[in-house]
Amino acid sequence: MLKTIKVAEKMLESATVFQVSTIDSLGFPNITALTPLKMDRSLDTIFFYTKHNSATVKNLSNTTNAAIYCFNEDAHTSLMLKGHFLIINPQELDSSWTDYLNGFQKSLNYIDPAILRFTSLAVKVRESGKVSYSDLQD
Repeated sequence: MLKTIKVAEKMLESATVFQVSTIDSLGFPNITALTPLKMDRSLDTIFFYTKHNSATVKNLSNTTNAAIYCFNEDAHTSLMLKGHFLIINPQELDSSWTDYLNGFQKSLNYIDPAILRFTSLAVKVRESGKVSYSDLQD
């Protein structure tokens, strides 16, 4: 388990884009790519920047259950986290949250931004053809 966590933390630190999977109103997965904020990023909590009228935010009214996924093609390693999203209104955060936006996120300039906080419940790492899984709630 410790090796799984260490590999996951290393991947999380360097990940620039995640595939985010939520469930739509028909019960099917909806996958999109979101860039994480560098704000308080850890294996337990990851923040994402999007807009309130996005399909991802709309899907969270069906269920907050979700999965996020990233990979490192050079190392043939992937990370999947299962967990829950919470929609946070940016006005609820300290105004310095905008300092955590990267150049791309700033260019989006959403009129009605939403911050999504992902809380991880389980982690799955694929490294060198081997898969390891860890429940983070133990």
